[in-house]
Amino acid sequence: MTVDPIQSDGLALGVLRHPASGAWFEAIDQAAFIAGWLDETRALVTGVQTLALFVVDDGADALRPVGLWPDGDSAALEALSDIVARAAARPGIARVRGPDGVLRQALAIRDNETVVAVAAIAALGPEAETARALRLSTGWVAARLWQRRGAQDRARFDRGFGALDLMATAAEQRGLKPAAMALVEELARWLPARRAAIGLLRRTGSTPKLLAISGNAWFRRNAPLARAVEDAMGEAVDQNETTAFPRPEARFAAIDTAHQALCTRTGSRAVVSTPLRDAEGCVGALLAEFETEPSEEDLLRLEAIAALAGPLLALKAREARWISGRMPHLIGRGLGALGAPHRPSYRLATLAILVALALPFFLKGALRLGADATLLGTEQRAAVAPVAGFIEQADIRPGDRVAEGDLLVALDDRDLQLETERLSGEIRRLRQEARLALSEDDASGRALTASRLEAAEAEFALAIAQLERMRIRAPVSGTVLSGDHRRRLGAPVEAGELLHEIAAGDGLQVELGIDERDLALVRPGMRGTLALASEPNLRLPLTVTAITPVAGEVEGRRLFTAEAELSGSVPDGLVPGLEGFARLEAGEQRLWTIWTRRLRGWLILQTWRWRP
Repeated sequence: MTVDPIQSDGLALGVLRHPASGAWFEAIDQAAFIAGWLDETRALVTGVQTLALFVVDDGADALRPVGLWPDGDSAALEALSDIVARAAARPGIARVRGPDGVLRQALAIRDNETVVAVAAIAALGPEAETARALRLSTGWVAARLWQRRGAQDRARFDRGFGALDLMATAAEQRGLKPAAMALVEELARWLPARRAAIGLLRRTGSTPKLLAISGNAWFRRNAPLARAVEDAMGEAVDQNETTAFPRPEARFAAIDTAHQALCTRTGSRAVVSTPLRDAEGCVGALLAEFETEPSEEDLLRLEAIAALAGPLLALKAREARWISGRMPHLIGRGLGALGAPHRPSYRLATLAILVALALPFFLKGALRLGADATLLGTEQRAAVAPVAGFIEQADIRPGDRVAEGDLLVALDDRDLQLETERLSGEIRRLRQEARLALSEDDASGRALTASRLEAAEAEFALAIAQLERMRIRAPVSGTVLSGDHRRRLGAPVEAGELLHEIAAGDGLQVELGIDERDLALVRPGMRGTLALASEPNLRLPLTVTAITPVAGEVEGRRLFTAEAELSGSVPDGLVPGLEGFARLEAGEQRLWTIWTRRLRGWLILQTWRWRP
């Protein structure tokens, strides 16, 4: 270790003399402490010629004088350089007596075998007294150093604890924006600062985009203040170091033009910004505005928060982006795991997945078309109202078995009954007149009465026929499929209104609703299977017999009607009107073609539709 010669700036701290007092040891100012140390040490030694204190600066390997008595005696300081170097080289007190009879002694203060300071005395007094004073004075310096270190460690602990507390507040938020908002609000209170802001890079080399600013839940990105904050953050990112205006004396010089402009715009006393980094590099910047000039501790706090917030915000930003964030990250992790020699199971699982994905392109399966199905009778007859009227009797309901000629519905016929009685009386009267004309041999009267009688008899026959039509009877024997009028007694019906549907006989057929997307694959003779809602475990084979080119809308789907007949024996208990689902066999195709058939059809249609 070398000893630096006296320099004007190096001695400035040592030559600033402070009046000795009992409080010199607790003095905050280092110059006051050194001045008090020099005075107290001289009082302990008889015949002091020279007294000096050397310290090692952080990161240096040379001793620098910080205290000297008498002031400015460079020759005396030069005479102590040899004994100081010897004391720094080995433990204990180094002694040497010069030809002039002056005893020079030096003692190094060490921290884990590392020299941090050296005290040196040149005196004419007794050697023991000088050595005792030297040990006592170095104890004061060592205590001062440990006290300062303790204060620094405590400040570092408080700084780290506060930073972790802020990170916990931000980490518990779900999402990037809430985490950034919570961080800037807590940071502004902790520093304290007038305003705090966070900006993140969208890509490497770009200007940070303002993400959150304290005291504002929302801001306009193109506002002048937001642009000024982003420019200040960009200065810190471009220089990759903490940037402040006004520039702190203990910090390296940095370009602070944008910071100065932000201070001018907002009226803040100082602005500081520091980069946010993660393992991949710079990801953004953290900025704080102060109403008073910030201390070194404020800058250290801001840098501590930035060191912890960078990886956290970068992680949340990646989680918020799929295409450019989470997906590449997951792919990279997956590829890394595949290449890891200690993870063979990952490679086996990947191989199995690739094989499973490739199999559908080679394996074939049966293509089955789905269709809605309804059981119908082989012959269906309708019972309609022949004339308009009002329902008087209706005892039949769907599901009942009826024979041909059974009464289904009776309409109110009281008006027709009165009309037939009137016509019957008219006929009797005209017949009486005809007999009278015959007895009187009145040829003209007899002819007139005969014509009138013929007209009345015709009207009577028509009334009798209409009276019979008021009784609507089953046209065939079979099962009633529709029409329940038991609660419509007295309700009007129109001529031609459908009252009942009757399935004649015991034969059954199937009506299928074919989706228009499957119509091109359906052919007469195609086989399939029917499952009914009432008998879900029963499977009935069927064969398509005809396709009707008539479409209808059912629940938003366009369906075409196809007819099919049941193959083989039909179980008992099946009646027309039952509904279910049918699957039609349309041949074999590759599984990939079967699974993507409708999607490919939709894509082809949309591509052709929107193609210019």
